Amino acid sequence: MAKISLSSSWQSKNLTTLDLALDIENPRIPIPQTATQGDIRRLLLEHAAVAKLAKEIVASEGLLAGERIIVCEERGLLIVLEGNRRVSASQMLLNPELIPKEFRQDFPSATEDLKRNLKRIPADLAPSRLAAEITITKKHTQPGILRWTPEAQYRRIRRMLESGRQLEDVCSLFGLKSAEVKTRVKEGELLEAARAVPSWSKSEKEILYDPRLRTNSFTRFFTLKGVRKTLGIDYEDDGRLKVDPFQYSTFTKAIEQLARYFLIPDPKTGKPRGNTRSEPKNVFHTLSKGNKALSKLSKSYDKVIQSKAQPKPKPPAPSQPLPNSAATPAPFSIPDFFENLSPKINDPRIVELAAELSEVDRTKFPISSSFLVRALLEACLYWCLKEKSHTSKFRQHCQAKSKPQGLKILIEYCKSNAQELFADPSGARRTLNVWVQSHKDYCDLIVHGNWISPSFSGLQQLAKDTRPFIEKVLDSSVLRV
Repeated sequence: MAKISLSSSWQSKNLTTLDLALDIENPRIPIPQTATQGDIRRLLLEHAAVAKLAKEIVASEGLLAGERIIVCEERGLLIVLEGNRRVSASQMLLNPELIPKEFRQDFPSATEDLKRNLKRIPADLAPSRLAAEITITKKHTQPGILRWTPEAQYRRIRRMLESGRQLEDVCSLFGLKSAEVKTRVKEGELLEAARAVPSWSKSEKEILYDPRLRTNSFTRFFTLKGVRKTLGIDYEDDGRLKVDPFQYSTFTKAIEQLARYFLIPDPKTGKPRGNTRSEPKNVFHTLSKGNKALSKLSKSYDKVIQSKAQPKPKPPAPSQPLPNSAATPAPFSIPDFFENLSPKINDPRIVELAAELSEVDRTKFPISSSFLVRALLEACLYWCLKEKSHTSKFRQHCQAKSKPQGLKILIEYCKSNAQELFADPSGARRTLNVWVQSHKDYCDLIVHGNWISPSFSGLQQLAKDTRPFIEKVLDSSVLRV
């Protein structure tokens, strides 16, 4: 990591409080990238005790001396990197119209003298966000100031890793060991996976997004013997979550039930059913009861534990090949991913996608590789419709179903009309069935989700199941003559 000066190019200024912009990347609370300033104020009120802080400011007749905020200029705005709670509280005291209606009754009012004191605020103006990172991170990970929760640390670590920062750089900034940083990431990924489940009610979401939520029993469960293998999950080297593509459907259902078991209070007792003493065998048995989708979890866990208990047999000694014998073909592997695709059809979109997919380094760019495979399959199916004069029929089908023209309905249509479209209708149906069962939702979660990462085995199987069909499209032999 390049050395960053903590003093060079920094300036101390008194800034107009109402001119400051709250930070959309504030790690203390979950903020959508589309959030407005009003949205951020509402989230700070909901999750960061800003109304309480405003009352303290009123009681002390202003901000305490020496409490300087940290600001940097981005996109022509003065962004508050440190002190968002103080600034948002001060802005709403200065202008009550900024207070969301549902919080106005509990929010204090400011005298004219207090407003004069809050009109301008002492600030340290950093030359860049990067230059401010070291100072801010140390303040919130060491004693002396309200420390970031593990979840807030996860958000900041994840953003750093996604921006290209190396793991050792992050460890240095946080003053943590590599194993500790990975633990923060793993725990944050699991919580994000649980939150991504679409079936939560509004009240359940409030519980799951509450910064005071105690998650140790939930995250501990995934560290217990046999749990990860039963659920088909593992972690990347930096701690990010990856899910076996053949088990992701079970995993998404299981993590919802595990969150309900460990995080959502039981209406009768007011406490979650699970705790740090919960044993996997009992938990999986409980989840399997009356839940058809998870009925095999308990048996799967028993098999995993039994297999771990069995001593591993010693591998046989390698045999020498017979002289002049033909070499055994290597099994399908990532080096045979989608290299050397050569479209013979005249479709600019397919030609561009095939060229990029042929060149992409999937070991370095697994997410991009998954995007490209999904996009190429979709483009190939649309080409088949166009070549067989089914484009308008497909559009009418979507209108009749009141559904947008997405990949799911496209696959369904092609399967239903395989006899008219494809030279080998049963083979085409097999490929599309495998896609629906094993790959479509997985690729969609990689594209649209924020918690799932593609795995080596997932990319390998994705290519194995998809390339033969795509090759037939590229040489136009896929179509019924």
